Amino acid sequence: MASEVNYGYRRPMVDMKHEKAMLLIGGKTPPEILRERIESSASVVPDSETGAPMLKVSSFINHQVDCHLMSICGQHLAYRSRGRFGTSKILATKTGALLAQSCALHMRLPLVVALDQPPVGANGCKVYENGGNYISSEFLTSEDRVLVLDLFLSSGSTASALSQLAKDAGANVVGYGFMIEKAYERGRSKLLPNVPVESLCSIETIDKGKVSFQDDLDIRFSPPPSGRERRQPTAEASPLSLPPTAA
Repeated sequence: MASEVNYGYRRPMVDMKHEKAMLLIGGKTPPEILRERIESSASVVPDSETGAPMLKVSSFINHQVDCHLMSICGQHLAYRSRGRFGTSKILATKTGALLAQSCALHMRLPLVVALDQPPVGANGCKVYENGGNYISSEFLTSEDRVLVLDLFLSSGSTASALSQLAKDAGANVVGYGFMIEKAYERGRSKLLPNVPVESLCSIETIDKGKVSFQDDLDIRFSPPPSGRERRQPTAEASPLSLPPTAA
């Protein structure tokens, strides 16, 4: 008999409902749940090459995956992006495909996954490459308005490569969405200017084993038809001490 997967906690049954079309789980939004999960399950470890501190979330995001968390985060990105950009397709890499699949499902849009090797294209189709990512003109054309999604916004290199692929195919990038943004790496500077960026959780700094979150992230809002107003930050970033991983 297969044993129950242990994510490091036991999830109780919770009430799931919607407030003005926004998903609430036990009275909390997906960004609030994501931040709490980082607080309880993530750790800070040194980078194997540079020694710089990095956030380890492999127990629930990018190695062992909490599919429920991934699903509700994708759904919330769909809520934030719905009907705002005239999006026709969602573009992601393999690493961001689970998040993007949930978002695409709730937006009822096709998901185009950039491959790490040249795809087999139909006759007359072109294959575009950037940063080791490949897409075929069979699935991305000048008629498409693309929402680029990924798990993380760090240096911005991956999202920038996807943006260039879309541009090479003649498509327009109309938005970006990320599960976790590492604001201290300033990845937004690599993204296309004047294109909306949505991050469910934004980290200001990681220093001496402490993670500081940006507190200006508006996680409980109902966007008006013409756009959205973010509330102004009212407090400084809040520090969080994370437990070290076992050697």
